[in-house]
Amino acid sequence: MYLSNRFFWLFGSLVGLFALSYPFDFLFPIAQTAFAAGVALTGIDIFLLFGRRPNVLCVRQLTPVFSLSDPNAVTLRLQNLGSLRLQLTVIDELPVQFQRRDFEERLVMAPGTNPPSGMNCGP
Repeated sequence: MYLSNRFFWLFGSLVGLFALSYPFDFLFPIAQTAFAAGVALTGIDIFLLFGRRPNVLCVRQLTPVFSLSDPNAVTLRLQNLGSLRLQLTVIDELPVQFQRRDFEERLVMAPGTNPPSGMNCGP
């Protein structure tokens, strides 16, 4: 679970609203209602996040033999079988012998779709 800056701005401003409700009594019910709405929205977000498990199919296609001196193509084919739109970060741990540690791809997959093409994990 990743809390964005928006979450902290929301609840930080609620703290400020509660602080302002000390000298101004009419703000207290507004602050309580806003706090309840913020907690409810956070609860709904957590339910949506963890209520349904994403269903992603990944197939790695590679050559039977790798060469240390030639580029070796490794292709990852992904398919989103779930009903959620996914923002993915795909990291493929390449063998130590390949001397490459920076493979990372970011992509967005709509429900029931594949990315535009397979991701080539490189040499």
